[in-house]
Amino acid sequence: MTLPYLSILIQNKWFLITILIAAFAISTVLITAYRFINTIKRIQDRELEKQQETTRQLDIEIKREQLLSKIINQIRSSLDLQTILETTVTEVRTLLDGDRVIVYQFSADKSGTVVAESVGKEWTPSLHQEIQDTCFQSGAVTRYQNGHRWSVNDIQTANLTECHRQLLERFQVKANLVVPIFSLQSQYINSKLGKNTYRANQLWGLLIVHQCRAPRDWEETDLKLIDTIAEHLTVAIQIAQQVQELQESKETIQKVKENELEQQREKSRELNIQFKREQLLAKIANQIRSSLDLQTILETTVTEVRTLLDGDRVVVYQFAADKSGKVVAESVGKEWTPTLHEEIQDTCFQNGEVTRYENGYRWSVNDIQTANLTECHRQLLERFEVKANLVVPIICFHRQYINSKLEKNAEPDLCDELWGLLIVHQCQAPRNWQDSDLELIDRIAEHLTVAIQMAEQVQELQESKETVQQVKERELEQQREKSRELNIQFKREQLLGKIANQIRSSLDLQTILETTVTEVRTLLDGDRVVVYQFAADKSGKVVAESVGEEWTPSLHQEIQDTCFQNGEVTRYENGYRWSVNDIQTANLTECHR
Repeated sequence: MTLPYLSILIQNKWFLITILIAAFAISTVLITAYRFINTIKRIQDRELEKQQETTRQLDIEIKREQLLSKIINQIRSSLDLQTILETTVTEVRTLLDGDRVIVYQFSADKSGTVVAESVGKEWTPSLHQEIQDTCFQSGAVTRYQNGHRWSVNDIQTANLTECHRQLLERFQVKANLVVPIFSLQSQYINSKLGKNTYRANQLWGLLIVHQCRAPRDWEETDLKLIDTIAEHLTVAIQIAQQVQELQESKETIQKVKENELEQQREKSRELNIQFKREQLLAKIANQIRSSLDLQTILETTVTEVRTLLDGDRVVVYQFAADKSGKVVAESVGKEWTPTLHEEIQDTCFQNGEVTRYENGYRWSVNDIQTANLTECHRQLLERFEVKANLVVPIICFHRQYINSKLEKNAEPDLCDELWGLLIVHQCQAPRNWQDSDLELIDRIAEHLTVAIQMAEQVQELQESKETVQQVKERELEQQREKSRELNIQFKREQLLGKIANQIRSSLDLQTILETTVTEVRTLLDGDRVVVYQFAADKSGKVVAESVGEEWTPSLHQEIQDTCFQNGEVTRYENGYRWSVNDIQTANLTECHR
């Protein structure tokens, strides 16, 4: 069975070989086709990936452009410089997913300050920090001035100066992007303002992005993006600065106008105050001169001056012969210590200060603690709670001066006598006195001087008249007194004659005694009149009495007076008579009293 099949196979070997060759050819074609198809597929996949990457890049670009447009709109939507800067750093940090974005502004010495910042919570803030960067001051500014922009992927491997690296490490920076911000010139606005604040393309500051977590491979698009933002920021900053300058110019013009208006108002107020002061001065002068009573003049003066100058105390201080003195008139607020009638022993005046006032010296002290005062003077002022004061002298003038004032004639003829001082005290706080204040009370003191002198002269005349009148009145009173005495003497003589006649008209002793005591009490207007009769032992008894109803009767009383029995009787036996005006003060023995 085997041999036949074998013979068949041998006979058909060429057919099998042909089949095998055909199968091999077919498999080769299939493998080649498969490889070709796989190659086509890989090419298609790569193209698809490229398309997808391109789509992603376009999507990222579109989003960035959208965010860039948003940032630009937000930047340009405000004319406030700080708002623009804060918006920029916030949106750029969001856009680039940075750890810190700052705006760094240069000053004239090329140091600078971080004027705006957006930073993650885990990183050190740098806002408002003044950075003294010797790298900038040593020439790096020039590169930024020429438009240099740069990116650093890793500060440890980058070609940085040591000072720059240390500055970045100080703020935990691992990578950064930096683009300059310029200040552009606007010829139109500057010509309107009349000045050039910045030169064309002057370096204003830097827009900086920091990566603090780790180094970062920055894309060219990242640098291009913040470069574009910096360009828009430059324009926005310039517009904001120009608007600010215009605003400041408007404010300056407004301030100038307001200052001029305020000056006019101040001048108007000063003129109004001056006018009111002149009115009050005229009123004070009239009130002073409307009275010839010295105390009324002084009181009127201090009251009106305190109202006029809004002082806490106004006094008139009058000197005595020894240069001490006394406050003779005062107007003072309720909260301050009164000084009226205080006698002040001021060693400052006694040690030579008076001479200066006699020579017309006037002065003002704004603050007694800082003024050049002697210690004794300062202590005197502190005693009366004084913080500031005005002082003008009141000087006595000859009558020729008064006549010149009244007649408005020649210069006054001064005498050397210092009468006193007109003083204004400020007790609440120090006060900056105006020249007009000193001039005002100086003029009041002049009017007061004339009024005092006239009042004193009138007072002298009045006293002279009163002296003559008093002499006349005393002489008249003496004449009246003498007439009264003569009249009393005449009446007494009449009564004495009457008593004598009545006594002689009776021979009854008791009647005679009673008549005597009655008439004597009437004649002398006494309270009791008695006749006291001695007994042999020098005791005695009241044998007749006339006494007022309110007094104790003594008629018929027997009086054992040891004084009489001890020797007093002898004096009466020798005709002794006496009168006692007050038994409490008279030289009486105790038994007699």
